[in-house]
Amino acid sequence: MPTFILLTHERELTRESNSGRIAKTRLGQHCQQVVWQRKAPDPALLALIAQQQVGLLFPAENSTALPVVDLAELNLSGELGDVSNGTLQQENFTQHLTQHLAKPLPKYFILLDATWQEAGKMYRQSPYLQSLPSYRFTGDYVSGFTRRRNQQSEGLCTLESIAVLCALSGDVTMAGQLLVDLQYHNQKAFDC
Repeated sequence: MPTFILLTHERELTRESNSGRIAKTRLGQHCQQVVWQRKAPDPALLALIAQQQVGLLFPAENSTALPVVDLAELNLSGELGDVSNGTLQQENFTQHLTQHLAKPLPKYFILLDATWQEAGKMYRQSPYLQSLPSYRFTGDYVSGFTRRRNQQSEGLCTLESIAVLCALSGDVTMAGQLLVDLQYHNQKAFDC
């Protein structure tokens, strides 16, 4: 599984709707948080980027398309459910994905942990992000994230994006656990 770096807009630190903090808690050492600063990029992040093992999940103009993992197919136990002609077990799922990935996933993934508007601003104002190989999800999918309004169609929240990347890297169980966490997170909005 890649290590995820949440490049977090400072406003996200106080938003109860932020899903990135759930991923950070669930994934432990596999998820780091760096607060984005336009004028003072994090030196450790820049050093990691210099090693050329980092990809950016952002739908930039020349981004590499990643195959669709239908989030609805990941059931609550973290197993992959019925896919086309039968149940696909985790080993078969991993083999299936390997055949459809043009190249191996990067060792580190940066995700812009912000609203879509803020993420666009972060990308435009950070040349070091624009220089990274970028990746995007393709296909028809609907976000299960219900805690924010005015979301982009076919845009996933941070937690869903990490779940998809976990599944693409072969960890379907973790992907399922993250989606269960998202369901609980969504429920909080209605428990108040």
